[in-house]
Amino acid sequence: MFIRKIVLSILLFSSLSFSADFPVTLYDDVGLSATILKAPKRIISMAPSNTEILFALGLGGRVVGVSSFCDFPAAAKKKEKVGDFMSPNIEKILLLKPDLVLAGGGIQKDLAIKLSAMGIPTLTLYPKNINEVLMDVVLVGRAAGKETEALLYIEKLKARIEKVKSEAGRINKKPRVYFEIWSQPFTTAGKGSFVEELITLAGGVNIFAETEKTFPEISGEEIIKRDPEIIITAYMEKKGKMKKEVLKRSGWGCINAVKEERVYDGIDSDILLRSGPRLVDGLEALSGIFLQEKKTKK
Repeated sequence: MFIRKIVLSILLFSSLSFSADFPVTLYDDVGLSATILKAPKRIISMAPSNTEILFALGLGGRVVGVSSFCDFPAAAKKKEKVGDFMSPNIEKILLLKPDLVLAGGGIQKDLAIKLSAMGIPTLTLYPKNINEVLMDVVLVGRAAGKETEALLYIEKLKARIEKVKSEAGRINKKPRVYFEIWSQPFTTAGKGSFVEELITLAGGVNIFAETEKTFPEISGEEIIKRDPEIIITAYMEKKGKMKKEVLKRSGWGCINAVKEERVYDGIDSDILLRSGPRLVDGLEALSGIFLQEKKTKK
């Protein structure tokens, strides 16, 4: 796994390319390996982020099965379903005769081991930050014989990230941000989350950055005490519907963000919470909010 990261890091931050020859043995994010004999034609994705990578690399036509949560792009919804993230249907996976399976997260490591034992090449993607997401794009590209496309794609993503970082450098006073994922109980993004990284890169300060849990539950009193200047909500079912609710919460009238109505509820939660290439879209969305606030305060 360590060697894999070194090799992929070199590819990410240089103009090098590498051979598309098969067979190839690759190492994934949980330390398992898969030997792929030839460019796969029947791919199954067990996580939405993996599916987004496949389609971004022009591999949608090779995808024969996806998890029930895979809903982007729209074409992914039409693919055969092979169970959800927690309960994959191994029988259905076998019926589709894949020559490559992309599992997701540490929770699917056991699935990857079972499928590998059955002779099905399986790679588990479990990135912890944006750089590792880019590395996984390269990994998928290599596994599918699309390494050139993968390298070109991540160069574009890297350029967009660098642009946001440059713009963030011009924000003199970084706004204190409270990011809300749920309200019963209040749940936010803490240390080690993609959201924490995105807020920081975009020029903000996550008021719960020091919490050890990735998505900690916190009290309303603690939110009030920390007095955020900006509140951002990311609900799967309530996009564009949370601002009024937040502004009416009992006791929240003393919060700076509420007093000045700096509450944003229009960002698609998927581009902030899914560990795929659209995290760069989420980064740009946050950047847009922080830059807008900078202009408003002038």
